[in-house]
Parts: sequence; structure tokens; C-alpha cells
Amino acid sequence: MFLEQLRACEDDACKTMLLRALSNAGLPNTVPTLLEFAENSKQAVISEAAVKAFRRIDLKHITKSVSENMTTYVSHSNFF
Repeated sequence: MFLEQLRACEDDACKTMLLRALSNAGLPNTVPTLLEFAENSKQAVISEAAVKAFRRIDLKHITKSVSENMTTYVSHSNFF
């Protein structure tokens, strides 16, 4: 449900709200979508919300590839 709504969002506020909802849910099937928004969003607030959403995902659902992609992305961003 949230995934379809997220793709239909046209503004940053909508995307941020739904990424936060996905974060709260912590569902493993959201990993590909979170990765996509973290890596491809042109807006820092959207990328940040997607990155933060990974905190609630159980580590057993984070593959080596996802981990490597996120490590590379975060190390090249200006989040911190």
C-alpha cells in the first residue's frame, strides 16, 4: 500500500511522510525501494529519510550488496 502511494507522490513532503511510515513498519520487502530512493533522489531530505528507514530493517534482510551500496552512498554524501 505505502509503496504504491510513495511512487505516486509528486512532492517532497508526501515522499518524506511515506518513507517515514515505511521506516516505522520495518518491512524487509521495502529494502529495494528504500535503496532506490536513498541513491537516486535529488533532494537530500528524501535520501536521508530513505537511509534512516534502514535502521528498522532486521540485519538478516540486508544483503552484502545493499550494505556495500549504502556504505558507499553514505560515505560520499553530506549527511553528517
